[in-house]
Amino acid sequence: MSIEEITPSGDPGRLVVLSGQIDFETILPAISKILSLANESDDPIVLQITSPGGCVSAGFTLIDTMNHVTAPIFTVAVGSVASMGALLLINGFSGNRYALPHTRILLHHSRAGASGKLHEISSAVSVHRQIDRDLQDLILSRTQIPKRQIRALLGKEKFLSSQEALSLGLIDHIL
Repeated sequence: MSIEEITPSGDPGRLVVLSGQIDFETILPAISKILSLANESDDPIVLQITSPGGCVSAGFTLIDTMNHVTAPIFTVAVGSVASMGALLLINGFSGNRYALPHTRILLHHSRAGASGKLHEISSAVSVHRQIDRDLQDLILSRTQIPKRQIRALLGKEKFLSSQEALSLGLIDHIL
């Protein structure tokens, strides 16, 4: 099976490529294309992802868009998909989350840095704890992995093979 074959309409124009760091500069064109395609029809949209991860707020903006549109978003991991890139992959339409055979997938806790007065640092820690809970809730809502196992998985910072990701239920198929 190929990436083109997973789109039931067979329309290569319904492919959105997200490559590189996840930030507002890279996701805004993807969001624009997803909204435009979803406005045209409810046929599936394929989001192809190759990413080392990036900004959590930018990633959640794309996740919210994916969940907002009525067209199902099929996700395909190519190469290396890490951090927020992996969460975008997992957020794909259930039953239609794919990875190529040699793709590597990395999940980990959110990263934070803080400086300043004690109350400012305390506030930053509180925000990042909430972000970690949001990340765990997203994985929990999209997989059958128990919360304890999700926390352990995030703490390992280990690249998973496509087969390992399939076994865990992070993806549904290997192309």
